[in-house]
Amino acid sequence: EAIAFEQDVSHPPHIHCGKGLTISNNNCLSIDGQPSFSWIVVKPYGPGHYINGFNVQGNVFRTSNTRVTRAERIDTTFATMDMWRMRNILFEGNCFNGVDEVTRNPHINVHSQNSPDATWTVDTEAFLPFGGYTRTIDALVPVQAIRNGSGQAVFAQPYVDPVNGSNTHEFRIIWPEPVEGDIRYSVRMDDPS
Repeated sequence: EAIAFEQDVSHPPHIHCGKGLTISNNNCLSIDGQPSFSWIVVKPYGPGHYINGFNVQGNVFRTSNTRVTRAERIDTTFATMDMWRMRNILFEGNCFNGVDEVTRNPHINVHSQNSPDATWTVDTEAFLPFGGYTRTIDALVPVQAIRNGSGQAVFAQPYVDPVNGSNTHEFRIIWPEPVEGDIRYSVRMDDPS
């Protein structure tokens, strides 16, 4: 059975369980289920709701005789979540089998820029939980030398422009000159402080 969080409008507009809610070390199995099934469902009943303190670690989400889209989702029957107010959300060290869109927060990956450009657009796709925005970029680390159009190494420090793009899954890395190369990044959909 799925874990569902329902928030009534008569309560404060956030889901907060003392020091937070932890879901860890579980084997979650869906047998012959629908693709729309999710194990973790948040269902807000009014505007302005958000999550503060949610830890999902070390779980196995798997299916048998079916595939599901995501392990977690927001049921928007009555309202949606305020993505700008999400805080302290951790999805880490989980395994996904038969799940089309895996979830990580922070999401760590490598972006490859194959032609020189001063603005790199990074798409995190659907990796952030609950369709969250690319709010916090914790780290940028070049994998090898970043090079300009002449092939010379560039040692300048870029800056980032989070939440870029209509789907809010993108952010931009901005350099002082057109460059190319690979950079490892760590991005979050919440405010971890």
